[in-house]
Amino acid sequence: NEPFFLYLAHWMVHSPIHTKNRELLQYYCDKLGIDFPTEDIPVTTEGQTNPFFGSMVTTLDWSLGRVVDLLKTTEDPRNPGKKLYETTYIFFSSDNGAVEHVGKEIVTDNFPLDEGKKYAQEGGIRVPMLISGPSIQKGKVYDGLVNQLDFFPTILGLTDGKIPTEYNSDLDGLNISNVLLNTEDVIKDEKGVER
Repeated sequence: NEPFFLYLAHWMVHSPIHTKNRELLQYYCDKLGIDFPTEDIPVTTEGQTNPFFGSMVTTLDWSLGRVVDLLKTTEDPRNPGKKLYETTYIFFSSDNGAVEHVGKEIVTDNFPLDEGKKYAQEGGIRVPMLISGPSIQKGKVYDGLVNQLDFFPTILGLTDGKIPTEYNSDLDGLNISNVLLNTEDVIKDEKGVER
């Protein structure tokens, strides 16, 4: 009956790059034209052709799907007649770009972005981010700079949350709800200055 916050941080997709799902591994081997592995040796095919990596990403998607399915089928006790999915904000993002190599193994390729995890180039810092929830424009794409430091002030803004005024200046991020909820295309700070 109270508001809730769930932080789900997967180990996927990190090394070791592996899967326990033989059927999924076979699917990606067939899809990518890679022989099914019969021994534990690094995958060294170029590009985005590592069937273990594909399996891990699919498993991550499946796991998130289970959470979303639960939200879609669970009544919201605070809002009769609505499902939790209709009243819940979901933030999905990665902490960094994909690692391209682990030892001799080629995990993936961040092309057309340069480099990957551990690097300051775009392939290391440009990551997917999706936000859904009440009143958020569906299908809107924003191509400007957003930082995960923006999540906390944005959550406060979306939920009418408050923190003591003396701590507001300690927040490094910006509330991006003006872009999520409105037709604005620019993120601004409290003084109206564009990022």
